Amino acid sequence: AVLAPVVLLVGAQSVHAQSETAAVPDDDGVLTVLVAGDSLAADLGAAQLLADLHALRERAGRSLIADGIPAEAHEVAFQADLRYAGQAFQITVNFTEQELRARGVALLTETFDAEHEHLFTFKLGDGHEILMLRAVVKAAAAPMAERQPAAAVASREEARVHDTRFYYEGRWHDAVIYARERLCAGLCLPGPCIVAEMDSTTVVLPGHEAVVDAIGNLLLNPAAADLSH
Repeated sequence: AVLAPVVLLVGAQSVHAQSETAAVPDDDGVLTVLVAGDSLAADLGAAQLLADLHALRERAGRSLIADGIPAEAHEVAFQADLRYAGQAFQITVNFTEQELRARGVALLTETFDAEHEHLFTFKLGDGHEILMLRAVVKAAAAPMAERQPAAAVASREEARVHDTRFYYEGRWHDAVIYARERLCAGLCLPGPCIVAEMDSTTVVLPGHEAVVDAIGNLLLNPAAADLSH
């Protein structure tokens, strides 16, 4: 069988909010997951399954190690795609090595039967085929240090970068650009204005305001003076 690692990248999502309350987080992230798969259709015992899974885990893990993530920081999950012989529909079963050691191949077939019965109201109980085994290896999440907003800047004027203007609802509006890293907790920025940072820009529309919360998020709301309209 051929081992085929796949790299999936997730992150750097943009955020847009206008009329409702919105929170703009202070940072985005990127998650990397490596998957190694082994395509097969055979009768396997638990020992052979474990041997194949260990080979897949090692293959996927090598890529993370090459990126500087040690083996002890890896999180591993296993998957198997099963079907009944002669049928085209397959179901993915998620399991751990400990579960497989405790229950053997019956773990896969019984879990498949239960899910098949749930989906289609019947199960056959025999004639199972394992079509694919996968080892999913990812870096364990490290504890995140609590982010503290800047404390040195206490006024909007100190956070001001320069003046600008933008076009909204048929006319130009004078606006101020503020630096996100200079904002402190509790600071209120009335719109129209723009909050700029390295990886994103937040536009506060006319009639709205942005308030920096205790952990640095921007909370966007209609301005208090507009709530009576």
